[in-house]
Amino acid sequence: MPDRSDGHHPGARCVGPAAEGVQPVFITIDPERDSKLLADYLSAFHRRFVGLTGAPDEIRKVANSYKAFYAKVLDGQGAGYSIDHTGVIYLMAATAGISASCHRRPTRTG
Repeated sequence: MPDRSDGHHPGARCVGPAAEGVQPVFITIDPERDSKLLADYLSAFHRRFVGLTGAPDEIRKVANSYKAFYAKVLDGQGAGYSIDHTGVIYLMAATAGISASCHRRPTRTG
């Protein structure tokens, strides 16, 4: 699955040689900003990534079902915001649900 400019993707390192059979899926947690930019953002990772978005309440339900944290944080001046979030890559088998997960440190985007 390596396809980034540095030749590696974190998910591929977690899976190893089986990465070629993996369908990467990215779900935005900030549809207000990301919906228009999602395709460009994902092109930096791998050509097979699929980007998903939806209504904020739908995204919250999905995040909650995977115990994924995210919160909008205002910049203090009211002009902008960032999103604090966990960074977890879930590895799911086609027939067995979550098989493993790779955790990263919480990240702030914005």
